[in-house]
Amino acid sequence: MAINEDVMTIIRILNEEGFGVLAGDLMVEISQGRDQRELDEEALDTEKADYDAREPVAPEDQLPAAMQILHRRLVAPAKALAEAERMLGELGKGKPIRIRFVDPVEGTDRLATARDDNPNFPLGRDDIGQSDVADKLDELLARIATPGAIV
Repeated sequence: MAINEDVMTIIRILNEEGFGVLAGDLMVEISQGRDQRELDEEALDTEKADYDAREPVAPEDQLPAAMQILHRRLVAPAKALAEAERMLGELGKGKPIRIRFVDPVEGTDRLATARDDNPNFPLGRDDIGQSDVADKLDELLARIATPGAIV
């Protein structure tokens, strides 16, 4: 089934802004359709997924489906990270704790690399455990999902 123009616009924007992998994933997921099976968390592994159990997404439902996919890929993980930092802070006697990611190949701290590349990198102690940006993105995705939102 063809992907509607609104979703293609989002895919083009993501690609132009350097999020080509996310754009490709979004295109594939919309093209493959919705998984109609009841899945438990262990079955969400794409290698185990039964793509024969997928049903095409109707063109009028593709934009809301795309927003749900972006929510699962961007908003939900950011909120989970903020919640994990809050929980770790509580366990650490109220001391803020930042979860950091190390590139498994390079062995470099991705946060330190981002800060080195941009001395104005806006990250400090105040944002530990905060999900404000994820909440704003969630609101934006909800507004985009409304019919006629993309002009």
